[in-house]
Amino acid sequence: MHLNKVFNQIVQDGFKLVGFMSFLALCGAYFSEILWQLEPCILCIYQRIPYFLIIIISALKFPRSRKYLSFLIIIFLFIEIGLAFYHLGIERHVFNESSICNTDLNISSALSTTKLASSCSLAEFKFMNLSMAEWNFIYAFSMIYYFIKKEGKNGLFTWR
Repeated sequence: MHLNKVFNQIVQDGFKLVGFMSFLALCGAYFSEILWQLEPCILCIYQRIPYFLIIIISALKFPRSRKYLSFLIIIFLFIEIGLAFYHLGIERHVFNESSICNTDLNISSALSTTKLASSCSLAEFKFMNLSMAEWNFIYAFSMIYYFIKKEGKNGLFTWR
C-alpha cells in the first residue's frame, strides 16, 4: 500500500485522524524527553493521559456507537485543552502554581521515562517563543476543530 493512500485514509476519517495526531503528540513528548533530555513536570505528564485515551478510543470499531465514541473523544480533547490552558497559565504566571505541580504520583512513573521537573512554571524549551504547553494548546485546539469538521460530515450532529 502506498504511503500516499495510507495518508489519505487517515485524513478522511476523523477517528484515524485524531488517533494519528495523538500518537504524534506522544511521540513528540517522548522524543523531547528522551533525546533532548527535557524533564517534564507533573502537568506535562497529565497532558499525555487524554492522548492515550484518544488513541484507544480511535482504534475501536463499533459503528453503532460511533457518535458516543465521538463525543468521548471531544470530551477528552476539551480536557486536553483545559490542561494545556492551565499549564500555560502557570508558565505565564496568570495562575498560581498549585499543589498538583508539587505532587509526585505513581502515574508519573508509568508515563515518563525520566525524573520530573521541580516546577510547572518553568518552560525548559521554547520554539518561536512558545513553550511546549502553549504548542500543545494550539495542537489540541486544531485537533478538536478538524475532528468536529470531519465527524460532522459523517453525521455526528444529526439525531435519528
